[in-house]
Amino acid sequence: MKSKGASKTKTGGRLDYNWDCLSRDDIYRQRVFGTESGANNFIQTDDKKQRSVLSMIIYIVLILSAMNFVWKGGVIESKFVVTRAVLQWVSNRKFDLMLTPEAFADIDDLDDVKDWLRFALPAIIASPVQQANFPLFGVRFSLRNVLDTNNSEPRFQSLAKVTWKDKAGIRTSAAATASSFTGGYQNDDTESFGAYREYGFNSEQAQRLFSRDNTTAEELQNFSLGLQWCSAPISTCDGELLTDYFYDRSQASSAVVDDCNLKCEQMQRQNRLCHCWTLTTTHCNFYHVLVSTPPVETPCWNHSSVNVYPTLIESTNGRTSYFPLMKRFVHTSNRPLGGFFAEAYGSTQGFLQGVHYWTQEQVDGIIALKQNFSNSGDGDSPSSQGLMFKQLNDWILGGFLGPKTGYLVVDWMNWNPNHDVVSWVVLKFKVDASGLVSTGRSINHLVIPQKDLDLIREDPNSIFWPGFNVWHGLYILLVAYYFFKEVYELITTGLRYFSFWQLMLDIGVLLHMSVIGLRYYHHSISNFTKTFATDLDSTLALDLPSFENEAVAWSNFLLASCFMMVFLFGGLVQYLSPLDDLEGDVAMWMAGDLFPRISVLVDTVSRSITPVFFLVIILCDVFFAFVIWCNLLFGKTVRDFSNIQVTAISLTEMLFGRLDVVEDLRLSFPITGFFFYLVFMVLFFFILQYLSRAIVLTSFDDATRSFEERQRTKKLLAGDQLASFFKQQVAWAKKVLGLNFRARDLKTAGGMEPYPTQKWGLIPFTGFCALAQPGAIYVIFISMVLWVPEGHDVVQSLTEALKRPTFSKVNPLSREIDLDMDFDRIETREDVLRWLAVSFSKALYNSSSSDNVLGNYAASPQYKQVVINDWNILLGQRPVRLSLQYDHIVPVSNLSVTARLPVAQLIRGDSLVKERTELKDLRAQEVLQKYCGNYTEEMGFSCMLSVDPEVTIPALLDMRLKGIATNQTSKMTLDFVSYNGNIDMFFYVCINFDFTTSGYIDKEIKIFPIKLPDMTSAFFPIRLILEILIIAFTVGRLAKCMRAVYCVLLAGIKKGKAGTFGHRLFVAFQVLVFHIVQHPFIVFDFLSGISTVLTLVMWYSFVLLDLTQSFYFAESPEWTPAQCAETGLCSDYTAISKFAQASQQMRFFTQASGEAYLTNLPRLQICAANTIFLFLCYQKYLSAFPTGRVIARAMLNGLADILCFFVVMVVLLLGYVAMGHTIFGTIMVDFSTLGYSVITCFQMFLGTFRSFAEMRQANSIAYYFYWYTYMVLFRYVLVNMFFAIIAKHFQKEDKAVEEQRLERAAQQAQQAQQVPGESQSMLEQIKVALKTLLGMWTPASQDPNEKALEEDPDAPLENFEDLDPVASPKSPKRLDASQSDVSMDTTEMDDSIADDLMEPNWRFLPDETRLWAVDTAKEIFRFIHEKSRLREELEKHNKEQFDIDHVQEEAETAIQEKAFELGKKAEKVTGLTEKSLGEATIRGISVHGTTKGPTKKCRSL
Repeated sequence: MKSKGASKTKTGGRLDYNWDCLSRDDIYRQRVFGTESGANNFIQTDDKKQRSVLSMIIYIVLILSAMNFVWKGGVIESKFVVTRAVLQWVSNRKFDLMLTPEAFADIDDLDDVKDWLRFALPAIIASPVQQANFPLFGVRFSLRNVLDTNNSEPRFQSLAKVTWKDKAGIRTSAAATASSFTGGYQNDDTESFGAYREYGFNSEQAQRLFSRDNTTAEELQNFSLGLQWCSAPISTCDGELLTDYFYDRSQASSAVVDDCNLKCEQMQRQNRLCHCWTLTTTHCNFYHVLVSTPPVETPCWNHSSVNVYPTLIESTNGRTSYFPLMKRFVHTSNRPLGGFFAEAYGSTQGFLQGVHYWTQEQVDGIIALKQNFSNSGDGDSPSSQGLMFKQLNDWILGGFLGPKTGYLVVDWMNWNPNHDVVSWVVLKFKVDASGLVSTGRSINHLVIPQKDLDLIREDPNSIFWPGFNVWHGLYILLVAYYFFKEVYELITTGLRYFSFWQLMLDIGVLLHMSVIGLRYYHHSISNFTKTFATDLDSTLALDLPSFENEAVAWSNFLLASCFMMVFLFGGLVQYLSPLDDLEGDVAMWMAGDLFPRISVLVDTVSRSITPVFFLVIILCDVFFAFVIWCNLLFGKTVRDFSNIQVTAISLTEMLFGRLDVVEDLRLSFPITGFFFYLVFMVLFFFILQYLSRAIVLTSFDDATRSFEERQRTKKLLAGDQLASFFKQQVAWAKKVLGLNFRARDLKTAGGMEPYPTQKWGLIPFTGFCALAQPGAIYVIFISMVLWVPEGHDVVQSLTEALKRPTFSKVNPLSREIDLDMDFDRIETREDVLRWLAVSFSKALYNSSSSDNVLGNYAASPQYKQVVINDWNILLGQRPVRLSLQYDHIVPVSNLSVTARLPVAQLIRGDSLVKERTELKDLRAQEVLQKYCGNYTEEMGFSCMLSVDPEVTIPALLDMRLKGIATNQTSKMTLDFVSYNGNIDMFFYVCINFDFTTSGYIDKEIKIFPIKLPDMTSAFFPIRLILEILIIAFTVGRLAKCMRAVYCVLLAGIKKGKAGTFGHRLFVAFQVLVFHIVQHPFIVFDFLSGISTVLTLVMWYSFVLLDLTQSFYFAESPEWTPAQCAETGLCSDYTAISKFAQASQQMRFFTQASGEAYLTNLPRLQICAANTIFLFLCYQKYLSAFPTGRVIARAMLNGLADILCFFVVMVVLLLGYVAMGHTIFGTIMVDFSTLGYSVITCFQMFLGTFRSFAEMRQANSIAYYFYWYTYMVLFRYVLVNMFFAIIAKHFQKEDKAVEEQRLERAAQQAQQAQQVPGESQSMLEQIKVALKTLLGMWTPASQDPNEKALEEDPDAPLENFEDLDPVASPKSPKRLDASQSDVSMDTTEMDDSIADDLMEPNWRFLPDETRLWAVDTAKEIFRFIHEKSRLREELEKHNKEQFDIDHVQEEAETAIQEKAFELGKKAEKVTGLTEKSLGEATIRGISVHGTTKGPTKKCRSL
């Protein structure tokens, strides 16, 4: 079959086109391929692939299996919680506290890098309080130096003799993978440099000692965690003298040597280290000396190419030189590598260094062994953090980083035993020739659960990866099916195979195959994982490069998977639409019509892609000019415009909502920056937005018109055999069951009144909305109950009082004090205890003035009170409850990964500790015994804090020193009740610290206002009246809705002739669908009524609490037996519990939160959502005005198109949601869950997304594809498609209203002509205008239905079918779009009507009746003519008899409906009350004239 388009014929050797048939797409195609390629059918399409229901089901199965293939259960979420803890740990470690605290993000130059390596990195790796993420073995440092050359500029040679050979430094890509660091070594400097002292803990000997249990005494005797020393007799160090030390000559010589060795190890003078010291008879001289490569005569260790030695002066009698093991930094090409640091990052060539990490337990164990084997050990055990600091400090002072430094990568592995996650942390420092340092970070993960290790142990050589299941096999089979299917179609169809959707499908299949291949490749190189599954008795031999290869393979798998997700969900759109090749209109007729409305939307997308693409091409040219302009003008000052690439990224992100660039630009260039921003945004934001909107509006117009043309000739396609078979079976089942009625029969079975039929004036309408509706009453009632503004002010005051106080923290390495630690900067358990002992005490006792009269209880001044911010009184004499919950510590399995690693072999279990003796920390047991009570199911172990600061502050300090929060602590809660007398409101304050198993501390301050009902208040009668009114209105509205539904159901059952109970249920369901769902205001009435009932129930459940009924302030703050018996308030503990329960009940009232103790439902926010439902119900009253009615009808009539639009949008959105969750979910909180991913996508669409840099650092390749395709598709295509839908229906309704207005004007003019000389005076016109304004006058030319309603207000609603708001107002002279293009024999119709006009009774009919009769006859003629033409078309195309019969059944049903409808109209027009007379009139000959032409058409049907 040849596709529709520009037809071409060959004339003489030349192609002639029928250019009148060109479409808009052809014009754009001509601009690309030339004028000879402008026709739609330059590729012949004889056949078309058909999308059936079965094919769509298979594709949905493919989607489900692909998601299971990529996403293991909870893996991304587990990775994220670990990433959040690690990134917080890395990002917040301060390296400089002198002026402004600086962290990783503040690094700008090499000096910052040096300080960060020395003072921040050891605290990150070897922190004594990080108990969840354990570094494995050590940290790797990969350094590349830039080759320098003599300065070629003679003018500046005296200032700078050498410069970098390549001024760009180390060239790397922006990719986040390791390969970005490799390649381009021609400008690398490979010469060895510097000198550093190697500590014993970082030596090969230490690796042997720490990795085995059977250590000999000789090995321990010759080993030291510090420097490794060697002596050279009769020699003196030759170098710069740092200082000297006179020792006590009575000491033993060995003690003197050990003492001087320690002093040399610790000595640092003006960034110079002690490399050698000389022992004389009276003192020790310490030197900083030059080093040389040749060894001394008798070195104490084996010589290697990396060793260097100090310069010594030989033959110096009476003196002995001592020097440590020293090395230089040697390029990897000049020395052999092995062990854990076998290769540099990304297998690159450079300078590779490594610092081994040993846990504090391992260090203490080695010291204990040395003390056991000898009486003199090393004294106190050094800290693991201190050892790492010493080695890194030696490197820095030994010249590790210098003028030649071009790129440094620091990476290590962490293991989290609670989540079985290995995380690979990579930190990058790129140095520019300007001295500026750019930082970057990335984290990759591997999940190694024990069940995977068990599977590997069962079959180490299996070709299937661990966790292979049925879904994985099904996914592979489906991908193979689609691949061979597409290959077969390509071979059989040739060039006809290619189309837009086919290209999408082919790319998707290729991505599917690459995903499977990368998953298998990852399995084939998973040597790191398989190492843990080896024999448990063998030595665990791990190396960082093998883990790196496996982690990079998994990262590449996720990268391919994220792209696959977009095309996977995008391919689903073609199955929702009957369109496969949008360039062949005739071929479209042969597709399966599963969702016909969606085809219009898909067609719109396809039509608009080409012009939008060219629009982007055109604007890119101008955009590049702005990039150059911005770079030249602002690049030297603003960092975001420093080069072309960064400028282009910054301008694009600024266009889509990034504001920090604008702020930097405004600060540096106030005038020119604003002018540039104004011009740029006006040109690109507005022009791009509105030009794309115009394109989409036009494309939607074309697609709608094309769809309507197809719908007039296409009916019941024979291609989809499954759909045809299904329809036949449904018809057969209806016949057998006796369900012979159709859905269309029920549309006329009853009516509902969604809009008021009364014509409103402005003043009555305003008064009615203000007084007679429950919405305003409901809002006033809720405001009186909640007191939101007043409560908000107190909540902010209490929150600020708790967050503002600071505490100090000392950096153990730099000895600097951070004085600005506060609640928001808490990161560790130690920070929590410091805040509790210092900051929380300040908030309780120092936030109010010392002479505050509220400090004492008013009725009993001998009692003290705790007051926060002068006005907020804490309830009780022990007002604060400190509660702790602990988890059991359980040993790990012997077969797990943790059992093979040098980490803690205990992890937190799922059960809670209920006895103090079950705690492992004895000091925590002591603190709980001293200050806290027994375990309770409600709060755990609770400690009550006194109002007396002399009691509370020492107790909190004791809790901190003895560590009440241990590694078993799962949750710590501080809660109390505050009362503010100014607004007479209580506040339940809850401070939560959640110690997660990932190592992250989730902290939150929750404050819940509680307004206890007061019956003595002046507002109580008002609130009671409001409650009564709300109940009355709610009951009335629900009763009215139920009555309307009952009437509709009853009429529907009678119309459907349903006798059995099953038939009635089926009819009831259909009636509800047709008459309620299509009337959204009925739904809103139901929802608002039910929500109001639920809100009132929850409100009265709060009012009826014992606390709200009988709470009062006693004469003294001690809880009396009377209060205990009456209200259950027997202690401060129970008072806090009661208010906690009341706050939960209040939350349940306001939000119906899942946190409420009565329910596990998700957050519904019924109280707040009900206000939306109530005010949406107001819209039906706005429809009393013509403009409001047009808007409402446009929205309702376009509801089907809008729903289809949302289907398409959701399908496409799910692809981006899945992509973001796959590639960014482990790094960013915005994509950590599917719910967060959906919210983030909407934020990006609305322009409120701000995490551009974080998203770009996570994966730059995925970021560019994700960001630009998403924004173009959703912001410039889909949103404009939504506007196009609304505009289409609004124009249609507005046109109908305008035609009605013109008809009324014509009728009024005709009436005025019939009564000449009668005109209204000016006074009468003013009276009419006033009556119109007050709603007291109805126009004479009102709708016949409305007139009939006024004459007979008791008539049943089902008799007035044209009150349906979904249908457009009936206009006899107006034809819809489908009828306007139908070719009719108008001569035959006019002749038939003209004959009937000669009837003698015709002239006695009123003008209104005669006009209606003629228009109705024309309408009937058009209807029958179109049905007849449709049957002829089906017979012409040789359709099946079943299809023709189905069309005939539809026509008969439509004729019955038309007769019923016109009978009702005839009854209204003629004023007859008997229904039979109306039906006779509509079927009569003398009035309607339908016996000649239309009767022939009826017989042909």
